[in-house]
Amino acid sequence: MDDRKKAVKNCYNLLRQDGIYVTFENTRPSTKHGVELAKNYWRNFQLSHGKDPEAVEDHLNRFDVEYFPITVEEHRSLLENIGFRVVELLWFSYMQAGFYCIK
Repeated sequence: MDDRKKAVKNCYNLLRQDGIYVTFENTRPSTKHGVELAKNYWRNFQLSHGKDPEAVEDHLNRFDVEYFPITVEEHRSLLENIGFRVVELLWFSYMQAGFYCIK
Protein backbone atom coordinates (compact mmCIF):
# COMPACT_ATOMS: atom_id res chain seq x y z
CA MET A 1 0.00 0.00 0.00
CA ASP A 2 2.86 2.38 0.75
CA ASP A 3 4.28 1.93 -2.76
CA ARG A 4 0.82 2.46 -4.24
CA LYS A 5 0.40 5.71 -2.27
CA LYS A 6 3.83 6.90 -3.32
CA ALA A 7 3.13 6.19 -7.01
CA VAL A 8 -0.23 7.98 -6.98
CA LYS A 9 1.23 10.93 -5.06
CA ASN A 10 3.95 11.25 -7.72
CA CYS A 11 1.28 11.39 -10.43
CA TYR A 12 -0.66 13.97 -8.41
CA ASN A 13 2.45 16.13 -7.98
CA LEU A 14 3.11 16.09 -11.74
CA LEU A 15 -0.30 17.58 -12.50
CA ARG A 16 -1.00 21.28 -12.60
CA GLN A 17 -4.08 22.64 -10.81
CA ASP A 18 -7.25 21.33 -12.51
CA GLY A 19 -5.18 18.60 -14.19
CA ILE A 20 -6.93 15.31 -14.90
CA TYR A 21 -5.66 11.91 -13.80
CA VAL A 22 -7.17 8.75 -15.33
CA THR A 23 -6.28 5.29 -14.07
CA PHE A 24 -7.55 1.77 -14.62
CA GLU A 25 -6.91 -0.70 -11.81
CA ASN A 26 -7.50 -4.29 -10.81
CA THR A 27 -9.98 -4.25 -7.95
CA ARG A 28 -11.01 -6.55 -5.13
CA PRO A 29 -14.69 -7.38 -4.64
CA SER A 30 -16.00 -6.24 -1.27
CA THR A 31 -16.66 -9.73 0.12
CA LYS A 32 -14.91 -13.12 0.13
CA HIS A 33 -17.90 -14.57 -1.72
CA GLY A 34 -17.65 -11.79 -4.28
CA VAL A 35 -13.98 -12.63 -4.86
CA GLU A 36 -14.86 -16.27 -5.52
CA LEU A 37 -17.71 -15.36 -7.89
CA ALA A 38 -15.50 -12.96 -9.85
CA LYS A 39 -12.63 -15.45 -10.04
CA ASN A 40 -15.04 -18.15 -11.26
CA TYR A 41 -16.36 -15.80 -13.93
CA TRP A 42 -12.78 -15.02 -15.03
CA ARG A 43 -11.90 -18.74 -14.99
CA ASN A 44 -14.90 -19.65 -17.16
CA PHE A 45 -14.22 -16.81 -19.58
CA GLN A 46 -10.62 -17.89 -20.09
CA LEU A 47 -11.52 -21.56 -20.47
CA SER A 48 -14.29 -20.77 -22.96
CA HIS A 49 -11.72 -18.91 -25.06
CA GLY A 50 -9.39 -21.89 -25.23
CA LYS A 51 -6.85 -21.12 -22.53
CA ASP A 52 -5.13 -24.15 -21.03
CA PRO A 53 -6.79 -25.08 -17.67
CA GLU A 54 -3.44 -25.23 -15.86
CA ALA A 55 -2.50 -21.78 -17.17
CA VAL A 56 -5.88 -20.46 -16.04
CA GLU A 57 -5.33 -21.74 -12.49
CA ASP A 58 -1.79 -20.35 -12.43
CA HIS A 59 -3.18 -16.99 -13.50
CA LEU A 60 -5.93 -17.02 -10.85
CA ASN A 61 -3.52 -18.07 -8.12
CA ARG A 62 -1.62 -14.78 -8.50
CA PHE A 63 -4.43 -13.02 -6.58
CA ASP A 64 -3.04 -11.79 -3.23
CA VAL A 65 0.33 -13.39 -4.08
CA GLU A 66 1.74 -11.46 -7.05
CA TYR A 67 -0.77 -8.63 -7.11
CA PHE A 68 -2.79 -7.17 -4.30
CA PRO A 69 -5.97 -5.45 -5.46
CA ILE A 70 -7.94 -3.12 -3.24
CA THR A 71 -11.67 -2.39 -3.35
CA VAL A 72 -13.22 0.40 -5.38
CA GLU A 73 -13.98 2.18 -2.11
CA GLU A 74 -10.33 1.91 -1.01
CA HIS A 75 -9.21 3.32 -4.37
CA ARG A 76 -11.59 6.25 -4.00
CA SER A 77 -10.40 6.91 -0.46
CA LEU A 78 -6.74 6.75 -1.51
CA LEU A 79 -7.29 9.19 -4.38
CA GLU A 80 -9.21 11.59 -2.15
CA ASN A 81 -6.59 11.39 0.61
CA ILE A 82 -3.82 12.13 -1.90
CA GLY A 83 -5.60 15.41 -2.52
CA PHE A 84 -7.74 15.07 -5.65
CA ARG A 85 -10.76 17.33 -5.29
CA VAL A 86 -12.85 15.24 -7.72
CA VAL A 87 -12.74 11.44 -7.72
CA GLU A 88 -15.23 9.61 -9.92
CA LEU A 89 -15.74 6.08 -11.15
CA LEU A 90 -15.39 6.11 -14.94
CA TRP A 91 -15.87 2.41 -15.67
CA PHE A 92 -16.34 -0.82 -13.70
CA SER A 93 -16.45 -4.49 -14.71
CA TYR A 94 -16.03 -7.44 -12.34
CA MET A 95 -12.51 -6.96 -10.93
CA GLN A 96 -11.41 -3.88 -12.86
CA ALA A 97 -12.30 -0.22 -12.56
CA GLY A 98 -11.37 3.06 -14.14
CA PHE A 99 -11.31 6.35 -12.26
CA TYR A 100 -10.90 9.96 -13.27
CA CYS A 101 -9.72 12.55 -10.84
CA ILE A 102 -9.21 16.30 -10.96
CA LYS A 103 -6.51 18.03 -8.95
